Amino acid sequence: MPCYVRTAIDINRNFIATYYAFTRESDFDAIFWVQADDLMKLNKSFEDIAKALDLIEEGDQGNKAISRDKVLEWFCDPRKREVRAAAKLTDVDSALAKWLIIFDNADDINILREFWPIGSCGSILVTSRDPTAKLDLATALSLANRIGNVPLAMSQIATRIRRNAMTIEEFLHRHGNNSLIIELNKVQSLPPQEQYRHTLATVWGFENFSPKVQGLIYTMVFMDPDNIAEFILQQGSMDMGNIPYPKPGEEYQRAWEELYRTSLVQRKKETKSLSWHPEVQEVAKNKMTDDQQQKYYEHTIDILSRAWLYADDPFTRENFKQNACDDVLSHIQSIFRIYKSPLTNFYISTPSAKKLVKLLQEAGW
Repeated sequence: MPCYVRTAIDINRNFIATYYAFTRESDFDAIFWVQADDLMKLNKSFEDIAKALDLIEEGDQGNKAISRDKVLEWFCDPRKREVRAAAKLTDVDSALAKWLIIFDNADDINILREFWPIGSCGSILVTSRDPTAKLDLATALSLANRIGNVPLAMSQIATRIRRNAMTIEEFLHRHGNNSLIIELNKVQSLPPQEQYRHTLATVWGFENFSPKVQGLIYTMVFMDPDNIAEFILQQGSMDMGNIPYPKPGEEYQRAWEELYRTSLVQRKKETKSLSWHPEVQEVAKNKMTDDQQQKYYEHTIDILSRAWLYADDPFTRENFKQNACDDVLSHIQSIFRIYKSPLTNFYISTPSAKKLVKLLQEAGW
């Protein structure tokens, strides 16, 4: 359970935290004092904790990220060391350490996000000169209660607040009585699967995105959600008619940045590919009209056809040596599944059908 100590004078709050730690020493198996002035000191403190708990292997010494993650893992499952063979711990609770961590001088509460422990065995004490810290906590609890304490709803609202650079209080003041909060409050009465879809459809009105971003979303609807290579999405054709879709280059980058800020889509820098949750994909698809589904399905066939590397000799499959074909293959399988599905209630034009057949012939090898 977190507790905040805020005073205007450093010595007062440091004294209070120190006094608390010494007077409650017998209540905890481990007490950690973390200098939280800045990221450098936070990383150093967590490295020291990792060494003290003997959590780091020799090859990982000096790796700040690994030290932090190992310490956070220990906070979740704080197993005591096997000290004496004679000491047999029969009670599961007695095998877990009770800990206290003190974040001292955390004047910028936001930098604690990556270092915040999660677990039921510990306590957290924060000292800060930030006058809004406790107010933000109380306001956050109020907002969480209003949306039924549903984790997904809280996560999506938090993303929306960060995207608009607002405080929680500003968000509540602006949206506290509008339909967004009212709709999210209904989530808690729904089954778990419906909670997810209702929250996504409520918080992220896909119709509120710019037309080019909608085009990007509606094209991804028909693709494998786990690995969408960006070079495929940038195969936009010039004869799309009235279908909004970002052109390769700067226009695509702007559309991607707008989409990324929503946290609905994740990007893997190493492979330059996108992914999103299948439920998010399903919600987006349900937002489309039959006409939109038909047009964007054909558009997806077109960009996959452009992305596929056709062999010069139709009787060889040298193109399969190219990684690009691997990136496209799963999406060909995806559009074929949709084509076969009895739930698909649209027809495709003859030119698109020919492209689909050619792709299936290629992929069939």
